[in-house]
Amino acid sequence: MKIGPVSDPRVAATPEAKAAGEQLSRVCDDFEGVLLRQLLTVAKVGDQAGSGYGPMIVDALATSITQAGGLGLAKQIQIALDAQSSGASQS
Repeated sequence: MKIGPVSDPRVAATPEAKAAGEQLSRVCDDFEGVLLRQLLTVAKVGDQAGSGYGPMIVDALATSITQAGGLGLAKQIQIALDAQSSGASQS
C-alpha cells in the first residue's frame, strides 16, 4: 500500500507557502506564550515573594517554557489552522 502526500507538493514548495507557514508558526508560538503568561498570572505564580517581582518571574517562566517547546498548544493550533485553510482553499 502506498500513501501519498497529505498536501499538494507543488503548493507546499512555493516560497510564498513556505513563508506563510513560517509566519503561522511564529504567530502560534507567540499566542501560546501569551496564553502561558495569562495562566501563570491567574495561578499567582511569583506573587509569593511579595517584592513586586511577580510579573518578571511570570515573564521569565513563560519564556523558558515556550523556548523549551511549550505545552504543545502552538503545534496543535497550527495543525488546526492549516487544515482549516487547506479545506477552504479546496472548496
